[in-house]
Amino acid sequence: DIRFSQIPRMTLETADGRFVYVAGEAITLQCRISGCRGPDPRVKLEVDDALGRRLFESDLPLRVVRDDPAIDAERSDHQRVEGAWRSALREPGYYRVRATVAGSKGMLHVREAPLAVISPAEHPEHGPFGWTLADGEGTLPLSSLVRVASQAGIHWIKFPLWYDDREQQRVDQLTWLADRLNSQGISLIGLLSDPPEEMKRSLGLSDSDSAANLFAQPPELWYPTLEPVMARMSLKVHRWQLGRDEDLSFAGLSDPVEVLTRVKRQLDRIGQDSHLGVGWSWIDETPAARKPPWSFLSRTAYPALTADELAAYLAPSVASAGPTTAQWVSLPPLSAARYSVATRTADLILRMISAQEHGADKIFFASALGDEGLVRHDGAPTELLLPWRTTAVALSGAQCEGRLQLPGGSENRVFVRRDEAIVILWNDAPTEETVYLGDRMRHSDAWGRELITAAEQEGRRVAAGPLPTFINGVDAALVRWQMSVELDKSQLPSVFGAPHTVTLSLKNHFDQAVNGQVHVEAPAGWHVEPERFDLRLPAQGEAHRPLHVTFPSTASCGRRTIRFDFDIATDRPYRFSVERPIELGMGDVYIKIFSHLNDEGELEVEQRLVNHTRGEVSFRCHLSAPNRRRMRTQALRFAPGEDVQTYRLPDGAGLVGRTLMIRAEEIGGEKRILNYVFVAEP
Repeated sequence: DIRFSQIPRMTLETADGRFVYVAGEAITLQCRISGCRGPDPRVKLEVDDALGRRLFESDLPLRVVRDDPAIDAERSDHQRVEGAWRSALREPGYYRVRATVAGSKGMLHVREAPLAVISPAEHPEHGPFGWTLADGEGTLPLSSLVRVASQAGIHWIKFPLWYDDREQQRVDQLTWLADRLNSQGISLIGLLSDPPEEMKRSLGLSDSDSAANLFAQPPELWYPTLEPVMARMSLKVHRWQLGRDEDLSFAGLSDPVEVLTRVKRQLDRIGQDSHLGVGWSWIDETPAARKPPWSFLSRTAYPALTADELAAYLAPSVASAGPTTAQWVSLPPLSAARYSVATRTADLILRMISAQEHGADKIFFASALGDEGLVRHDGAPTELLLPWRTTAVALSGAQCEGRLQLPGGSENRVFVRRDEAIVILWNDAPTEETVYLGDRMRHSDAWGRELITAAEQEGRRVAAGPLPTFINGVDAALVRWQMSVELDKSQLPSVFGAPHTVTLSLKNHFDQAVNGQVHVEAPAGWHVEPERFDLRLPAQGEAHRPLHVTFPSTASCGRRTIRFDFDIATDRPYRFSVERPIELGMGDVYIKIFSHLNDEGELEVEQRLVNHTRGEVSFRCHLSAPNRRRMRTQALRFAPGEDVQTYRLPDGAGLVGRTLMIRAEEIGGEKRILNYVFVAEP
């Protein structure tokens, strides 16, 4: 059951050999096919985005190329055809172009060409982001590496620099690499992880031996081969790391401080105060040293830490490391075989945000070169290159100043660089948020493609979901004002009829004085005094305004929001709204409600009255249902804990989906009233 058949030879490549283009540049894809046996080969072109969504498809016009007309006329299998597609890809994004040759018996051959179109963003002058290339450039030409690195929003590259000084060609290549990267604003960090083969043989070391095992040897055994490297590269390279990121062997030494002090003293003979670092696990305690010989610790973990875990480890590490030890973070990618592109993209962006927010000095993508990295060995981009670049460009040189409280509850972080801010937005579930962040705001996805925003009276409506998106061009003073709006209380006691006082605080972050009005929009039935007031603030001035809130006796307990509508003017007018949560009920006494249909067809409502006070409480409880008699229970002098009461209503199916209410009135005590409105569940 073996069949031999001839298939065409096919190539699909860009005319200039590049894979990364700036938006607006012309892109020409060339498809060449030889060995076509049919008279009319047909090529179908399909273009997908990073998430596999089809963007474009069409047939590619072909023309026959004849090298030898006499042979071509005699044998059709010598026929060569080619076609060119001048791309209409003008928007930033990751594109997977697929060419399929179809014949009379179906699909014969497929080729793919990944393309990245980047926005012409300004390269930040400084930034913490970098790549780790522990195995060097591999099969990628150094010129291609420099070109793609200069477009990736990075400022640092870890690269192996321990070479045999007799290999003059390699010496010249690495010198050229350091010079070209420096001209692009990218600094090399020398990885001292793979010594020359001759030295390894003389010391009896294998490729798997750790850096600690090597550098614990007397310096006269390893330094002679390293001295010419340091002499040649010390003016171009100022930071050196002993071993790879995943080499955590120094923590296993009995006295790592003594070993590293000896190594640094030896390197300083030429390097003059070389900045030395080693890989260090998050879970290993940093050894105490009055003057540590290391300048940085490259922190990593396998499996990779999540964004939340990274925050939990990084914040205390930065606080305890002291001013002389920088904390570098290595971010291993998630497995492409186990996780989708969307999951890997969201995970990478959130970890980059977490590292920047919690004070990492430098942030590296581990193993940036490879199929699971950012760039493949042939120079083609992976789906993660543009999300990395988008995030790195957005965060470089920016400080995290907190988060906005949004009506839909979406998570976000606000980063400010000079007078412009960037908001990164995400939500576990797809939702929409209405924001007003200035007239120049632009919303884009992780690959740089601009997203549509709809105009609303209060601002613009933007989509949020599990994949983080980026809002650029945000007015920094405006977003700082919105973050400054606070209420001094987040909970109010459920005592009705009497006013409760809360204080509204805010700060004018504009450089000019502000005049305007604030209108307070409370939940239905609530009364706030004053409902509207004037606002006059000098530049950087603060305001503290008491508000008196009264609830009706029917107000339902739980979380509500108060909206503040600002109509202000500085050098221009601004109209925007800010919502703040406030909970009716102090959380010390509350009710949990569950409902279901029992076997008798009754609607069974379980009321769990929870007492978190330090003493006994008593409540008189009522259940109200549409067109039914009110049902009563009592919870008398019950101690801290739960009091469970059950209501049973006949013909329960008629109540499913209807709105019911439980009201609990305190007997004695603080005279609290707890109202809970709920929908009956089957």
